[in-house]
Amino acid sequence: RKEKGFRHTEESDQFDFVISESSVLSGKQKFRADGHIKALAVSLRAKGDAGLLARKGKNMETAPEPIIGDINKTLKKIPIDRIRPLPGQPRVYFDEHDLKNLGRSMRFVGHINDIKVRPVKGNKKYDYQLIDGERRWRMEKANGKKTIQAIVYEIDDEDKEYLISFISNVSRVPHHPLEIMSGMAKLMDRFKFTQAEAAQAAGFKEASAGQYLSLLKLHPDVRALMEPTMPEEKRIRFITGVALARYEQDFQTEAAKGLVKKKLRGQRALVFIERLAREKGVQSVNRPRGRAKDSFLMVQRFLERSSDSMHRFLEPGFMEEMSKGRKLSEIDTLIEDTERLGIDLQRMLRDMRNLRKKRQ
Repeated sequence: RKEKGFRHTEESDQFDFVISESSVLSGKQKFRADGHIKALAVSLRAKGDAGLLARKGKNMETAPEPIIGDINKTLKKIPIDRIRPLPGQPRVYFDEHDLKNLGRSMRFVGHINDIKVRPVKGNKKYDYQLIDGERRWRMEKANGKKTIQAIVYEIDDEDKEYLISFISNVSRVPHHPLEIMSGMAKLMDRFKFTQAEAAQAAGFKEASAGQYLSLLKLHPDVRALMEPTMPEEKRIRFITGVALARYEQDFQTEAAKGLVKKKLRGQRALVFIERLAREKGVQSVNRPRGRAKDSFLMVQRFLERSSDSMHRFLEPGFMEEMSKGRKLSEIDTLIEDTERLGIDLQRMLRDMRNLRKKRQ
């Protein structure tokens, strides 16, 4: 259907029949596909699209009642201390740096997204229990606020409460880097924000905001290669776009063509850009310049996160599970990237040891 641009053809009208009769799909896959098609049919029927619903030899069933039906909701200002977190809520990990960024954004812009709560009966200490928004609740509390605006769900079912909380957390689709770039540029234009103020409003560090805004310096043809509609094998990733933005636009287009032709990703793409720049004698412009303290913290956080990830990668059975269904060429690419990373880390370790000798 995607390849046909969603044109309504006889072949596309028989899509559900092809799925249901497919010998390739497993039983679970057929069940999921059939469920999606029936849900789509109900949606189309509601919109009166009779043409697309003319399925040959198929009796479309009505969709089942949703698990979460209509719920009475009210908007209230509630004392923060009368709210308790949801026990066993889906979000377990709260990154301290992310919380600080959120706090700066809330102090600068205000509380935009209301938290969700439900009434708690028979508890002397609390009147409400959080369903969604614990990060915002924590930051308002840390900012010294006494009350918070909340959407109160009149619900008395712990299972449904958890379902709402889980869906609210996992269904948030992150914005594409080009969308963030455009949005921050508009903030700076409309509100006359500096880059630091735009970063604070969006809840980013200034360095991160600078990376997104650097995409504005990309050649239009290169930026087009970053769009999510671009085929996977031709698409340029965010970090690669940031690296290209450090050079003049003529070099950007030449490097982008090489990246697409060689199908380079991640670290391999960055190495290719630097090597090509050296061969062409092209100097990087607007290379990010952070304070020494920020650079130290950046290295420290990188090593901490790398160590945490490495422990997981080295768990027994992880590599076998990770490689299931993958081609040998894909595994070879991972080996090459890992070898290159190992060489870079050895150089980094050597430079650190040399620095320590000089400082002794």
